[in-house]
Amino acid sequence: SNDKTTSSTILILDNLELLNSITEEKSEATTSGLTYNGGSIYSGAVVNNKPDGAGKITRPNGSYYEGNFTNGMMQGHGKIVTYNGFVYEGNFQNGIARGNAKITFPENFDIRSYEGENEYTFPHGKGLLTSKDGQYEGEFWYSLPQGQGTFTTRESKTKLQGKWIEGRYEWPGSDGIQFVGSINAAGQRNGRGVCKNLATKNIEWCNFKDGVQQKEDAESKNNK
Repeated sequence: SNDKTTSSTILILDNLELLNSITEEKSEATTSGLTYNGGSIYSGAVVNNKPDGAGKITRPNGSYYEGNFTNGMMQGHGKIVTYNGFVYEGNFQNGIARGNAKITFPENFDIRSYEGENEYTFPHGKGLLTSKDGQYEGEFWYSLPQGQGTFTTRESKTKLQGKWIEGRYEWPGSDGIQFVGSINAAGQRNGRGVCKNLATKNIEWCNFKDGVQQKEDAESKNNK
């Protein structure tokens, strides 16, 4: 599933739409703040017709940013809540979410929350990601576990430490097969990935289900 990408895309799009309202649209002063010609409404401190200080801006779809503004930019600590239930709370630099933050996800997502460093709402740097299968703590590269990290499974509390490649774990090859792929909640090799035969150095696609390697049928092999 593309939960990770979708989530961060929704968050950054709302971030950019909010920023666009403030920086590009015509504004009119109101008793409580400003209104924008795109339909966004700001309530809070205003200096020179720009948000400055503590305030809240709400888009027509219901997404909002609440926190600190400096010269019309979201700056310092703030919170974005999207219309469909993503929450980003943390640091903003020149109107963009980046730095340290906590991100929580809507209930229908496999991922529950992320705490740590981010770039443009993407987990990036060091952080802790909690999903329905367990917790990953370590290095991220634009939302994917990449580099060194530890995954603790939810069910068995098994700790798997080591190297991660684009969100996949490089399993130690205890049975002569080194699998780069996913982990289930019980701490087993699971799903489609890449297998390296440590004896022959042969590398091919492979599939595990709850720790057991599945036979690849000829048809799926031909569809690579």
